[in-house]
Amino acid sequence: MVDSFVISLFGHPRNIRVYIPSECDNKSYPVLYMHDGQNVFGNEEAIGSVGLELDNLLEESNIGLIVVAIDQNPPERINEYCPWKNGEFTTKLLGKPSTEGGKGKGYVDFIVHELKPVIDSKYCTNHEETYMAGISLGSLITVYAACTYPQIFKRIAGLSSGFYRNQEEIEKLVESADLSQIEKLY
Repeated sequence: MVDSFVISLFGHPRNIRVYIPSECDNKSYPVLYMHDGQNVFGNEEAIGSVGLELDNLLEESNIGLIVVAIDQNPPERINEYCPWKNGEFTTKLLGKPSTEGGKGKGYVDFIVHELKPVIDSKYCTNHEETYMAGISLGSLITVYAACTYPQIFKRIAGLSSGFYRNQEEIEKLVESADLSQIEKLY
C-alpha cells in the first residue's frame, strides 16, 4: 500500500509517498528514505513515465520495509540535492560556472528533524533502522546524509552518483567523516 501526504519544505508543499508493508500490524520495519519520490513507485508521475515500481518488487519479494519517497521540486532539485554551491570541477565539466547548489544541508536536516519524527509517529517503524538511497544527485545527498548523520542512516545506497556537482567538497567530507556506525554502503 502506498500512502501519501503533503508537508512543507523550504516554504513549499512537498508530496511524500510512503510504501507500507501489507502486514504492518504488531511489527516494526526498517525505513528507507529515497529522493526523487515521483520516480520510486508507479509510472504515472515518473519522469519519462518509467518509475522504479519499488512497491511491486517489495510485495512480490515479501520484503518488510517501509519506503518514504520525497518528491523533488524540479526547479530546486540541484540546489536541494547539493550541500554546497557547485565547485570548480563542475565548471570544468560543464564548460561554464554554475552558482547552483547549497541547500542540501537544509534538505537533510528537514528529513532528520521534521520528516523522520512524523514517519516514526505515524507508521510502524523500527526507529533504530533508518536507511537512505538515491540515484544521480540523490546519491550525492545520500552520501552527504550518511557522513553528517551516520548514527541515523545505518545503510545507504548511492547509485549512478552525481558527485561532480560537489566533487571537491564531498571527497573532503568522506575522507574526514567517521563512518564506523554505517552497517552497509553501496
